[in-house]
Amino acid sequence: MSSDKKSEKKIHPQYARSIAIEKLRKFFEEKNIKECFTNLLVKSGAIEPYIDTVKISVQDKTFFLPTSPEFALKKAFARNSLNAAGTYEIAHAFRDDLTSNLHAIEFTMVEWYLKETNYLELISFFTSLLTSAVSAFENSSLREKDILKAERISVRRLFQEILNEDIEPDFSLNDYQRLAKKYKINLSEKTKTDSETEDELLKSEAFTLLFDNLIHRQLEKYPVCFVYDYPYFLRGMAEVSQEGWAKRVECYTKGVETASGYQELSDADELKKLWEKNNAVRVLTGKEPHPLDEELIAASSSMKNVSGMGMGLERVLMQVLVIENINAFS
Repeated sequence: MSSDKKSEKKIHPQYARSIAIEKLRKFFEEKNIKECFTNLLVKSGAIEPYIDTVKISVQDKTFFLPTSPEFALKKAFARNSLNAAGTYEIAHAFRDDLTSNLHAIEFTMVEWYLKETNYLELISFFTSLLTSAVSAFENSSLREKDILKAERISVRRLFQEILNEDIEPDFSLNDYQRLAKKYKINLSEKTKTDSETEDELLKSEAFTLLFDNLIHRQLEKYPVCFVYDYPYFLRGMAEVSQEGWAKRVECYTKGVETASGYQELSDADELKKLWEKNNAVRVLTGKEPHPLDEELIAASSSMKNVSGMGMGLERVLMQVLVIENINAFS
């Protein structure tokens, strides 16, 4: 084995991260995608009901640390008429999240937004980006040929192929409870809900338990796999198709979620209603609502025909360098 290969194996994860960032910046520059730097003190940190933010107080004012650069980057994107294909940021992100070998309070998010791009076209773009990042490491456990042969499969097809079950976009709570009972997964047995908010909360919990317990483990057999078309109640800030699926795509590398993206919702009124509904879910679960970012809501009209994606850099490097715990990057 050459001395170069040996030294690469011994490289500290923090320096590996720097090497990957240098490679990614070159990739974005070649694609005419402009880098943006945004603030780390933000008015609101998330829209999703299940993401918890880190709150801080400075000079009698409340701020949040960003759970991703998404909000600030979208507002910058809307304010500037870039002569470019899109914009990106490589930023610190913070979440008051569970702790595990895959979760950390602070991590690095690589996020980008592309003009005139639909959510399925993000797959090809991310394949090129991931190939470029991996090429920086000669002994990468994640191989270029595996990335290029990545599986692409819808949520519906996963349920068909793995469970022989056909889920529909308009599945009711009873439908999800029936599946859970069949596969011996414990759920709330409540069949009648007091509100649409509670109904969506219980459907989201049911789908997540079914996916995590019965589908997710099957994705480990794929070196790289893209899963798309999620139930509408897991849309994030995505558009919903005419069929009723969220235009969302996620990438799994050896069963680990490493990236998530979607076709951006560009209707300000719909986005505000979605945010308020998500906050109602948080209140129902005993959590504080996320403050609405009115500037972001207004900026959403500039996101028509735009798709964006975020990648957890440490999670990708864990696969590349066979690192078992994300805290190795601390």
